[in-house]
Amino acid sequence: VRFENGLTRFPDAMTVGKTQGPEAVERQGTIEAEELLRLGVQVNLAPCVDVYVEGSDAVIGDRSYGSDPARVAALAAARIRGLQSHGVAACAKHFPGLGAVPRDPHQSLPTISLEWSVMERVHLPPFRAAIEAGVSTVMSSHVCYPGLGEPEGLPATCSKRLIHELLRTSMQF
Repeated sequence: VRFENGLTRFPDAMTVGKTQGPEAVERQGTIEAEELLRLGVQVNLAPCVDVYVEGSDAVIGDRSYGSDPARVAALAAARIRGLQSHGVAACAKHFPGLGAVPRDPHQSLPTISLEWSVMERVHLPPFRAAIEAGVSTVMSSHVCYPGLGEPEGLPATCSKRLIHELLRTSMQF
């Protein structure tokens, strides 16, 4: 939410995740698209599809729909449908999942030490749902994932394995 006025102010994603269902979230996406288009904006760098992990850095916090992967997936897909069915490209972020980040990646290069089984079970389902919903763009995370077999210090954005092999080839985005 970068515009100061002229747009509907919706509750943060965490609140929405606790109080609303997919139909309401899709309507939110519709309203956002209509208002953004009036301002000439055709891309929204939303939604955040990260699954919040208790104890992680507050950088994700209220930008996440919650800690239940299935609920995050359903709400993210609904918002994507609302935005894109009304002419605004959506962006699922932060691939492959930033919900367990120990510190703010805007300040320094953090490491998330999760294994594939946890990523598959918890963090990738919302991205799969976003892709199935036809999301226009996916934003990669600037975080290192050594538990996924990546070299020390290599962020996801620079990883052939995560971006090309997983996102592009395996997940068919």
